[in-house]
Amino acid sequence: MAAARTQDVENCTYTIRYVTDNIPAEKRADFEKSAVVILTISTAATAKPVGDAPVLGTPGDWTKDNQYDIVAADGTTKRWTIHIEPYN
Repeated sequence: MAAARTQDVENCTYTIRYVTDNIPAEKRADFEKSAVVILTISTAATAKPVGDAPVLGTPGDWTKDNQYDIVAADGTTKRWTIHIEPYN
């Protein structure tokens, strides 16, 4: 699976667009519902799921946007929204 990532720092959104050409059509729905998302943040920062957002790096429901509080080393927090979608 190939993916492209874009971030909008001003609006605190991170979008992952993926290509599922190598995933059989009958398996795509399962893939989209239980995708594993990994983000790269500063080693001094932490990412805390908000609400029912999955813990990053574990399978979770990505049929909806999920939010995470990113806490920097100095204690400042920004809430980021993560969105995944297929390439069209």
